[in-house]
Amino acid sequence: MLKVLKKYFGNRYLNVLIISFIVVWTFIGLASYIEHLFSILMLLTAGCWFLFLIIVITQIIYFILEKSRQFWRLRYAGVISVLMFLFLLYPLGLINWEWFEQEDYLVAQYEGTANCQNIIRLKPAQRYTYTSICFGRNIYIGTYLINQDTIHFFPSSPAPYLTQNTYGIFSSSDKQQRYFTLSLFESYSSKRNIGMSVVEFDTTKINLREQLSLKVQGDEKGRE
Repeated sequence: MLKVLKKYFGNRYLNVLIISFIVVWTFIGLASYIEHLFSILMLLTAGCWFLFLIIVITQIIYFILEKSRQFWRLRYAGVISVLMFLFLLYPLGLINWEWFEQEDYLVAQYEGTANCQNIIRLKPAQRYTYTSICFGRNIYIGTYLINQDTIHFFPSSPAPYLTQNTYGIFSSSDKQQRYFTLSLFESYSSKRNIGMSVVEFDTTKINLREQLSLKVQGDEKGRE
């Protein structure tokens, strides 16, 4: 590949830089599963983007000022400009690696200050992914257990707000039960919670209406 680029462009070091950028950019989404690695790679690719901007400007200036036209400079400027534009469109990489994840049984999300987001996705085999997006992007995995209206989380590794004692309670303020919320408590002693909106759930896999009705029936039997 380097030989092909060298034939049509001519600068070996720029070729290496372009290929390295494409490789890192393509797999940057996988870095989300390793804490802090995504932020580091994102800073590198963003720095490379500004370096590309300087290269494009200088290549165009050199092309104009040189007496003998070096058309490989325009080729570089064109290719790099396309990469820069695509990076602005897809900053998380050309491949969305979450597409390769298992289907979602339930999705709950919360948006805080500075557009920070927390997203919980319940998967088959009692597995979940917890995505934290705030000046970076990290994905944590673990298992869960649902008992009526309560869900217990068991993270595989330390995650913000998710510990071995974290649990959530499903509820619905709508009498027709069309909208649901997940109140997430960091521990059993916590009084404050994060109210997450349930934006998607598969009734054939996790039927929240049925789970809440089981809770009501259990409470009625307890009062009897």
